[in-house]
Amino acid sequence: MKAVKITVKAQFLEGFIQLVDELLKVSYDTDDDRMVMAALVEIRARFYNRLGKCQTEYSLHLTPVQAFAVRILYTDFINDPTSYMGSKLFVIANDVEKTYAK
Repeated sequence: MKAVKITVKAQFLEGFIQLVDELLKVSYDTDDDRMVMAALVEIRARFYNRLGKCQTEYSLHLTPVQAFAVRILYTDFINDPTSYMGSKLFVIANDVEKTYAK
């Protein structure tokens, strides 16, 4: 399986970090949810490090596990394409689906 390339703005990275921080305040009962959260924490750390390099746009590659975690984040937790984060996650979730639905 290949990595999924995403291009996002600094505002998205900051919002994603805040979103994951809020999700970490909740206790998860199933191993599936814990695994998704573990992958999101990995992504959060990568995004946080990338913000150290001031840019307007960031190009990143998500591993297959990270890509599916973002897709699950959108489909199971957000599922609202009308908000800023929701619309960006919707696009990424669709890219993940297109990449791996072969």
